[in-house]
Amino acid sequence: MIKLVLIALYALVTTATTTKLDSLPALWSTWKTKYRKSYSASEELERFGIFVENLAKIAKMNSKSTTAKFAINQFADLTSTEFSQLYANNNFNKKHSERFELTEITETKTNNDLPSHFDWRSKGAVTPVQDQGECGSSWAFAANTVIEGAYFIKHGQLISLSEQQLIDCSKSYGNLGCNGGLMINAYRYVIAKGGIVGEDDYPYTAEEGICQYDPSKIKAAIESYKLVTSRNSQALKAAIYEGPVSVAIDSSSLAFQFYYSGVLDVDCGIDLNHAVALVGYGDDVEGSGYFITKNSWGVDWGDRGYIKLSADQSINNGLGICGVLVIPETVKVF
Repeated sequence: MIKLVLIALYALVTTATTTKLDSLPALWSTWKTKYRKSYSASEELERFGIFVENLAKIAKMNSKSTTAKFAINQFADLTSTEFSQLYANNNFNKKHSERFELTEITETKTNNDLPSHFDWRSKGAVTPVQDQGECGSSWAFAANTVIEGAYFIKHGQLISLSEQQLIDCSKSYGNLGCNGGLMINAYRYVIAKGGIVGEDDYPYTAEEGICQYDPSKIKAAIESYKLVTSRNSQALKAAIYEGPVSVAIDSSSLAFQFYYSGVLDVDCGIDLNHAVALVGYGDDVEGSGYFITKNSWGVDWGDRGYIKLSADQSINNGLGICGVLVIPETVKVF
């Protein structure tokens, strides 16, 4: 049966990749072992077909892109639809649009004397990349990256904060646990409750639970938050220079699903459905620059868990690649 699938897909694969027909089963087996995948007999055939189709799509993207590279990863057995359903928060776009209409944007002064490259990771202000799993909690990871960075800048100590507290305890502030949420609602919750506890005291489970917040174990507190000027790459770079910034983006494209390295500047829409944190920026050879972006899909995705998003503000009519310039957010801690 697998041989029939190989023959049916061979024409598709050979138009976009040099992968040989007889090497595909071995590649499939190696991939399953690496990511600990197992299927029923019927599902094996289906997933293998999707895997081969994704190989062809990845090869085609690599043949067209001059700034980014794409590769198979833990999502290689998923269709684009399945990937979006599992790892994108489909209500994000509507919620952010409503907030954009109702909230006054805080103007951020741009600084034309900013260094061409800046990376908070090299300063020790960014915790290791984590994996949110099949829980729509990217908003919690993005929010905590910003708080952790701001706390480090203020106090000189890097601490890992609890995403699980935000998932379990901030629903009355508009968040929906594993069904999505907004970073700004997480910030409002942390301000109202007087702080957030550490990861060790309230570890991540990748599912919703009963709130177990203990105020005696608070590790960090927020004084305020602000929205960075939208549609302005220079303003966003200036904000990042002050501390990590959280943003909502569109993560549903094949280019994002299979990103591996380089600067992503094509094939990404603006249907905001995922949250990430910007922890630095740099310039590419053409001068448009990029934002160093921390994701929450583990270190096997992208460039050890990171992606470089183009800083070209002309993309998507000023909204930036994947909508990165829509409404960036940052915080101040005490």
